[in-house]
This record gives sequence, C-alpha cells and structure tokens, in this order.
Amino acid sequence: KASDRTIFVKQLQKSRRIHDYEAAFRRKSGELFFGLISGELMQIQNKKFAVTAIRDITRSKQDEEALRLNSQMMANITDGIFLHTLSDDTIVFANPQFESLFGYEREELIGRKVSILNTGNDRQAQKLAHTINTALVRDGSWDGEILNRRKDGTHFWSHVSASVFEHQTFRKVVVSVHQDITERKVAEEKIEANNERL
Repeated sequence: KASDRTIFVKQLQKSRRIHDYEAAFRRKSGELFFGLISGELMQIQNKKFAVTAIRDITRSKQDEEALRLNSQMMANITDGIFLHTLSDDTIVFANPQFESLFGYEREELIGRKVSILNTGNDRQAQKLAHTINTALVRDGSWDGEILNRRKDGTHFWSHVSASVFEHQTFRKVVVSVHQDITERKVAEEKIEANNERL
C-alpha cells in the first residue's frame, strides 16, 4: 500500500536500516499479500541505493486471524465446551461458558478428572465415564443427557454432544458441548407427576 511504502521510506531515510517492517503488498496480478520488508541504504559510486528484501507472511497472518476468530467464537458461544483426554479423562480446556455453568475457575478445572463434574458417588461417576468412553472409542461420538454437579454441590441437567478427534499436543481428545436443559427436565417431571395423578 502507498501509506506503508511512505512510512517505510521515511523510516529507512531516518535510520538507514530497517528490519522486518510489516506491510501489505500487491502482486502484479492485483492480489494482496502481507510481508516483512527489511532494507538498508547504501551508497555506491556516489549514488544512493536501497537494498530491500520482502518475506511473505500471508499464511502466518491467515493462521493468526483464524486463531483469533476461533478464540472469539469460543468466548461468545452460548454452550459450555470442554476438552479432555480420551486416555485418562483429564480436562485440558474449558470455555468461559463451561466454567460459568459448572461454577469453576479455569485453573480449578484444568488437570482435573471429568468425574468431578458428575453427580453421585465415585463409583457411579466412574461407571458413567466408562459408559461414555466405551461409546466414544467404539463410535467416535456420544450424545445424551447427564445429571451434573456444580462446584457448590447443586445439580443440573445438560444435554451433551461429544466426539473424538486427534489433537497435536494431547493426542486423542474428546470435545464435549454442554447445553443446560434443567428447565426442560423439571417441566417434564411436572408433566409426568400430573399424568400419574390422573
């Protein structure tokens, strides 16, 4: 862009050498790309020259933008989402909605076992985790309703959609999407109770 070129030239004239100035460029085809330009002013036989080199960083800029977009999506999605390792059920990520839904701070979740989120005694929580993990290993996904336990001990229902994928750091992980369905479950229980009375 003209503005980038003007700024670069002014800085080069002032300091005589610039390293990795980020700017937008246009190819002969008209396509826009991003690059880091480095340059140095030189004088050869009483003539001034600017020696420059441009390194294309378009791909890394696109990757940065994709990461920023993913981060914004995770922060703004209404459902609670978390990741845990398939091998030992260790929680490795939770979005802000998941933290709020369960009443935990991020630091209190990361590194803990998924079973802290389930209701009932340890044996029941382990049985539920085993049932879900068996389906995940066999089918690659699991979908159902779970009675959960918040940090303060209160219970709530959520609909869970979980699937397995390969993560470059944690290897096989499970991504679980939790949607609070407590109000619906309470309404269903009231309808059932009313029907039993009739």
